[in-house]
Amino acid sequence: MGRRLRLVDGEVVTKYVFPFVDGEWRVPFAIVDILGRGPTVLAAPIEPDGADLRSALAIPLEAFLGLAHFDLWWVFRGIPELERPWVNAVISTNIAQPFTRDGVRYKIHDLAFPPGVRELTAVRVKDEVFHPREFRKGELDLLGLRRASP
Repeated sequence: MGRRLRLVDGEVVTKYVFPFVDGEWRVPFAIVDILGRGPTVLAAPIEPDGADLRSALAIPLEAFLGLAHFDLWWVFRGIPELERPWVNAVISTNIAQPFTRDGVRYKIHDLAFPPGVRELTAVRVKDEVFHPREFRKGELDLLGLRRASP
């Protein structure tokens, strides 16, 4: 929230940046909510000095089938300028709900990415008594955590 992105032709201030992650924990793109412009696609890798920005609606609905993202605030529910089928496709990829693993209930608190945001390195969670834990690739089925379609 409140990130500044430096692009070749200037700097933009964003409200949110949502990397979308595939089953191999790679990031094909991120959706950024740019102040004064609305949701926009930023093609990965996300570099501080240049990127291709285009309308979020340019992403076909079927592109979300094999992706997940983490939106704790469920921001996409309240963006009126986006078409409802597109919003529903995005919402169905959200992993911001508790899950159970080996009898322990976890809540996702954050996702960790290296500079460039090319891949997800860890899913940071806490259990019911707030003990932190990190899951890495191969330890967690990211796509299995997605929400059922609305």
